[in-house]
Amino acid sequence: MRRDVTAPRELKDRLDARKVQALSSLASMTPSEASAWVNANVTDLASAKKVLQGLAAAVAYLARHRI
Repeated sequence: MRRDVTAPRELKDRLDARKVQALSSLASMTPSEASAWVNANVTDLASAKKVLQGLAAAVAYLARHRI
């Protein structure tokens, strides 16, 4: 059962997700474009961690609201 869109946790999740620049960029890409973006932008451990943090946030949000 889906919760009310204005529920505090969901609203916080949406605001947090919007802050993750990688999510905004990747959301509009095809799988091939996303792969090319990763190849161009993940160049060291620090950038890999940043992308993984964004992906973890996306998975956490989707797990709570889509499953």
